[in-house]
Amino acid sequence: MPPTRRRRALLSTRLATRLATRSAAPLVGSLVAGLLLAVPGGPAGAAGPARASSPATDGSLDGVLDSAARGARAVRLLGDDLADAADLNGMTAADLRSTLRTDDTAWVDTDGHVFYRDTLAADRTAASAAMTAADLLYPSADTFTLHSLPGAKRTIYIDFDGATVTGTAWNNSGLKTTAVSGFSYDDDYTTFTAGERALIQQVWQQVAEDYAPFQVDVTTEDPGRAALVRTSSGDQYYGALAIVSDDTDAHQVGCGGYSSCTGVAYVDVFDEADSGYYQPAWAFTSYYDDVETITGTVAHEVGHNLGLSHDGKGTSAYYSGQGIWGPIMGSTWHPLVQWSAGEYPSATNTEDDVAIIAASGAPLRADDAGDTIATASSASLPAEGVIGTQDDVDVYALGTCTGSVTVSADTVATSPDLDVALTVSTADGTQVAFSDPTSAVGDGITASGLSASATFTAPDEPLYASLDGVGSGSWDASGYGDYGSLGQYTLSVSGCDADAVAPGSPTITSTSTTATSATLTWTAPADDGGSAITGYVVSLDGTDVDTVTGTSWTTDGLVAGTTHTLGVRAVNAVGESSEVTAQVTTQSAGSGGSDPTAPGRPAIGKASSGARGGAVTATVRWSAPTDDGGSDLTGYLVRGLKLDASGRVVGRGTLALGVRTSVRLSLAKGRWRFQVRAVNDEGSSAWSARSNVVRAR
Repeated sequence: MPPTRRRRALLSTRLATRLATRSAAPLVGSLVAGLLLAVPGGPAGAAGPARASSPATDGSLDGVLDSAARGARAVRLLGDDLADAADLNGMTAADLRSTLRTDDTAWVDTDGHVFYRDTLAADRTAASAAMTAADLLYPSADTFTLHSLPGAKRTIYIDFDGATVTGTAWNNSGLKTTAVSGFSYDDDYTTFTAGERALIQQVWQQVAEDYAPFQVDVTTEDPGRAALVRTSSGDQYYGALAIVSDDTDAHQVGCGGYSSCTGVAYVDVFDEADSGYYQPAWAFTSYYDDVETITGTVAHEVGHNLGLSHDGKGTSAYYSGQGIWGPIMGSTWHPLVQWSAGEYPSATNTEDDVAIIAASGAPLRADDAGDTIATASSASLPAEGVIGTQDDVDVYALGTCTGSVTVSADTVATSPDLDVALTVSTADGTQVAFSDPTSAVGDGITASGLSASATFTAPDEPLYASLDGVGSGSWDASGYGDYGSLGQYTLSVSGCDADAVAPGSPTITSTSTTATSATLTWTAPADDGGSAITGYVVSLDGTDVDTVTGTSWTTDGLVAGTTHTLGVRAVNAVGESSEVTAQVTTQSAGSGGSDPTAPGRPAIGKASSGARGGAVTATVRWSAPTDDGGSDLTGYLVRGLKLDASGRVVGRGTLALGVRTSVRLSLAKGRWRFQVRAVNDEGSSAWSARSNVVRAR
């Protein structure tokens, strides 16, 4: 029993213009060189699947036709029920009437639901040969566990190894309830050769590229029925099943006797409650089994499930494309295949493919990186990402770059949808390098010039890479726009911090002392690790006490005649060097050894964040020094160290206090550590060790 379908307000709005520009002239026997073409008529008795009648359910048109129909005949047979059938399919009556009259592949089943029977052109000169082990993209053992977005709530499962289909509209049309065979080059459906696995991998990669902009996991691993069939409007885990099958019986039922038919699917059922009734979408390989046909058919038929119609031109229901470009919902052998909004001349369909897919149950993927330098991603490189919309620009921080630098943005290995342009800029937006190679036909399967790479001599300053999907030329001159230039990329760089390492150690050149102080002097490391030295961390007796940018440091407040260990580490954008140390002994005190001195260091206690919802504060605690230097303490200095996400000090401030052992500080939001210094009339102690890290709030 087919489920009741709801009418979506969004679809009624966007479908009001869906076919408004289509020519009313029917397509009769038009075979345009391309992938999916309209069925130009058919043999007697092949009118389409019939089904046994069953009691009507609320909102359905159960048994409205005796058998499936298309074209003017379907319009005539629907008669007064045409408006209800249109509503059932999320269309206006004018939409449905136009679709049936202008697209011979559009059928209406016995319950008023629209499905498509898509066929292949006779011109197969661009089809690739049978795959071999040399065409494997991944380890052979991974073939049936491939996932494009693990964990996504929506799934597109491409089933290559056969299945048993029951309880569906196809069964009510006559499909057997025994097992349907899967794909095979050699008719052995129990095992898969290396060549068969290579084809499966390449089909998966190309379909995953087509659906990369969306939060959907394209997979070759059976996720189970619960991940594919929506049981109610509250069920958020569902998807599409696409069966790739050699089965001639299934082909006969789905295609109605047309040997050139390669795919069949219902329209706009992806997110319907009990969507399993209209599954699967079919990609038939009984007559054609090359990668391009299977890939194009799977992506195209799942597009129908998601509510998309055909992209045509002029009087043709399908458009074969131009130059190197073709539309997924058209009929194309071109090496660059993309979603379309009907921007090409004389387009019959100007619907926004990406928006419709996103509104039909497959939402857009979250952005990988910020669109501006201010919001640039600091992800480690190489980094993988997706250009997800026409307006999406992904910006990455490259770090400080010096000398010869190469930045590359590479699209996927075979048949990418993305044509990417690369811009490298300084922090103020000044362009340093740009790359957007001219795209070309390539090997006929994968276009050339879609990736981008720039090699240049960099200034010694931070740089940023911006990636943007672009078009080429103009639609009027066999070019294409940037609407469908969406897909996956890998960004890599050499010559920037991403390739740098932590620096070598500095060299201690001298030490000196007084009765209460010690000074350490050093030179910069001979090897900065490929990234400029940004400062030095100094330690006293094994505890980090300061960060400086110079090459000398003095600590006071020491006790006369005591021995201490001073240490220093160099820091760059990648990390810190090994520490080098020197041991020093302060000079003896003056006559009698009773002269007062600066106090010893206080002991830092636990710092804590302020209460939520009020002023932004943190509380610092410490203990008085065990040695007051022979002079009463007069107060303390508290120093706050503002940290960045990696723990480096990016700001500091000092507050003078009276004699106390805690203080609540008003601070800027962020991560902080603290140090305390004791003060008497003779001077101040060394800074205490640093506190634990707290987040001011």
